[in-house]
Amino acid sequence: MAEGRNKFGVFEHPAQGFRAVAVGFRVVDAIWAFVLPFSYALAHGRFSAGVVLLLVDLVLGFLAATVPGIALSLLVTRSILTGMLAIHWGGQGASFKAESLEDRGFVFRGTIDALSAGSAVDLAKTGRADLKPERVLLARSAFTMVPKALQPMAAIAALTWKAAFRFRLFWVLLFLLMVTVTVLPAVVKDDGTPRGFIQIMLTYTLSLMTVLLGFSTLWLACGTLAKDIEECQMQVVATKPVARWQIWMGKWIGLSLLNLALLSIAGASVYFFLLYRASRLPADQQAVLNNEILVARGTLREPMPDIKGDAEKMMVERLKNPEVAASIDRATLRSISENQIKALHQVVMPGYLRVWKIDLGFLKERLNQEQLFARIKFFVAKTNDANLYKGEFMIGPPGTSKVQPFQGTFASDTFHELALPRGLADENGILTVQFVNRSEATMLFQLEDGFELLYRESTFGVNFMRGVTVIFCWLVLLAAVGLAAGSFLSFPVAALVSVAILLVGLSGGTLQAVVEEGTILGTDHDTGKPINQSVDAVMVPLFHGLLFVVNVARDFSPVDSLSTGRSVTWLSTGIAIVQIIGLAGGMFAGLGIYAFHRRELARTQAIS
Repeated sequence: MAEGRNKFGVFEHPAQGFRAVAVGFRVVDAIWAFVLPFSYALAHGRFSAGVVLLLVDLVLGFLAATVPGIALSLLVTRSILTGMLAIHWGGQGASFKAESLEDRGFVFRGTIDALSAGSAVDLAKTGRADLKPERVLLARSAFTMVPKALQPMAAIAALTWKAAFRFRLFWVLLFLLMVTVTVLPAVVKDDGTPRGFIQIMLTYTLSLMTVLLGFSTLWLACGTLAKDIEECQMQVVATKPVARWQIWMGKWIGLSLLNLALLSIAGASVYFFLLYRASRLPADQQAVLNNEILVARGTLREPMPDIKGDAEKMMVERLKNPEVAASIDRATLRSISENQIKALHQVVMPGYLRVWKIDLGFLKERLNQEQLFARIKFFVAKTNDANLYKGEFMIGPPGTSKVQPFQGTFASDTFHELALPRGLADENGILTVQFVNRSEATMLFQLEDGFELLYRESTFGVNFMRGVTVIFCWLVLLAAVGLAAGSFLSFPVAALVSVAILLVGLSGGTLQAVVEEGTILGTDHDTGKPINQSVDAVMVPLFHGLLFVVNVARDFSPVDSLSTGRSVTWLSTGIAIVQIIGLAGGMFAGLGIYAFHRRELARTQAIS
């Protein structure tokens, strides 16, 4: 094709003559679809899409008018959605125009290379150029914008999407997700407070959405590969100039994008429904929600003590006593020493003092001018009738007039929050918290969450988006697990294995116990040796690998953070993407691609 020329599809009408349609991405269509998507859909015969777009605009307009403070968020959301739609319809513009001409009686004659639509018509009229019957070029759609090296994977991903729509899976899942969002909050009982309702809604809806999408992802991932092989459809695809790794990656991308679409719609519904319900509450209750739940709060804690190091020093001192060294083994003594060191940091006896020192770090200038919240939680060995215990907090630089006392009764095994005045940290950015146990019970403040300092890190909308991104990472990993199983197993077996891996992964404590003990069947009571060493030789390394994957991903559970107003930071989100998708997902992807590459596709199927 000469430089500066484009490809045009030529149509002819018995009375109106020739028309030419530019092939490829049409900028005019993309702009029209972005600015006026509803009118563009109607003008091009996409009536169902036009109705959906009109309903979306009406819903967003209603939310913008009723929920204060989210108009900008709604505008950004609509712009992103219409932008994606405009890119797709811009690629489909040639097909839409061609369909419109054929509906008016035009007949497709072929494609031609020309400088403009007018010159293409002139060439077709005079017969000075040959028309090529390349009708498929009129439906390039968005693939014209995909780099050539990625087009095979994009084509496989598109086929995966078509299969999901053909079997109505997308619409069934979307319906179930919408039922989860709208019906579940009305069914589940809460404590009767707005705070409790919002927490219950966030926890249950996001958890059920994750479970629903997780199991459907495993089922579809196993089926899309295993069933294609069993039904001999993969043999046809494999004959095309597409490498097997591209087929595998294309299906992984397609499933991931399908989950992204479903999760985005369901997540947006949860988010806007939450804001709508919160906006109907009285102003004082809205203030509580905005300070405690509908916010992204960062956490500061006291540095964790070196339990193992201090215990090792204690053990060395004790072993200097010959009687101790002869009466107890080192492992037992080390465990006892660790428990005693931990108790020194966690246990507060009646009438005793416990001090926390929280370093505000590089945020000290900003945080010292903001209102902070102290979150506390403790346990007691034996509860009293009311389960209430007296305590006194003194927060601020010791020995100064800044110290603020907080006296009260607190329930055990429950989170309590204290709103702190501004400016309680010292000149070094250290916030000192002193606590005196005024009750008769011994209190235990766990090192992990016994005392935390909370500060506003970001908005709830940003935090919610980051949390949903982490959930999406989990779904991408599950898609890789299902595809890996479907690469070398039949569909029923692959589905069973995938679900088993998921259930085993959720029982991280069992994995940890097997790895630490070095046996899966236990040991003989008389000999102390493993019952079946041959089974352990296979299963223990497998559990090692599973435990590694679980440990990589289990620290990223955003549902609890969102329901308690804790921040899902950008750093943790980035680490989740790298570890869950890149590391854990990459391991299963490598295994699946290798198994799929080695699998014999042309094996004769048994005929029943």
